[in-house]
Amino acid sequence: MSTTSKERSLPDPDYGIWILLDMVHRAVREQELREHGVLLMQSTVLNSLVASGELMTPAELARKLRRRPHSVSTILSRMGEAGLVRKVEDPQRRSWIRVAVTASGKKAHVLSTRRESIRPAQ
Repeated sequence: MSTTSKERSLPDPDYGIWILLDMVHRAVREQELREHGVLLMQSTVLNSLVASGELMTPAELARKLRRRPHSVSTILSRMGEAGLVRKVEDPQRRSWIRVAVTASGKKAHVLSTRRESIRPAQ
């Protein structure tokens, strides 16, 4: 059975459905988070910091999130302005900065883990 070049170049027919589902999921999730005053990437940063159980450098966070360091730096600066995180000096390496979650950040993390969109309708 031979296939034409047009048939070979078509992506998986289900790929478009997966892309659409991902877009809908993100839109719903972003709306949920917005109600708590948190952006999707801020929620991701908070989840990573809380899950690590320790302070992380911005570079470590960038590697974990698979983001460029300058992007993470920008996100952390905005989160710092919002009072969600703070930068602290590393006690062993004074030239290093580590990121700590503030009390407001911990509260935002707890609120952001509530997933109203996946709860059954009552």
